Amino acid sequence: MLKPRALMFVILLFFVAIPFVHAADHSSLPPDPGEAGKATLAGIDSDGDGVRDDVQRWIATTYPNSEKIRAALRQLAQDYQRFILGNGDAATIYNAANLMNNTNNCLSYIDFRQAYSWGQLLKAKILIPIYDLKHF
Repeated sequence: MLKPRALMFVILLFFVAIPFVHAADHSSLPPDPGEAGKATLAGIDSDGDGVRDDVQRWIATTYPNSEKIRAALRQLAQDYQRFILGNGDAATIYNAANLMNNTNNCLSYIDFRQAYSWGQLLKAKILIPIYDLKHF
């Protein structure tokens, strides 16, 4: 049997320290592009991973406790960028749409009830600056 102090330490460790172990490491994120990231359709992708820096930062800070969700959303963001920047090439757009479908299946596998809302939030984050560019 654990002594009361040891038991309290274990409980404290479980509820306080362990959640921080799983939190995302934000030190590897690219810098915030600010308004310059919204100046063009492609945005700024300073690390060349296919995800706009503002979107990459949003994913990391919005879902800090799940690497699976972050990985799937980063992949979906890459797929959206391929689709948006397809330059009218039918094959590129078709392939990007197929990739989006596959990535949405991954999100559904992680949590079927939340997958749709995760995808819609990401789509809004990507498309709202684009909408603002075209209409204002």
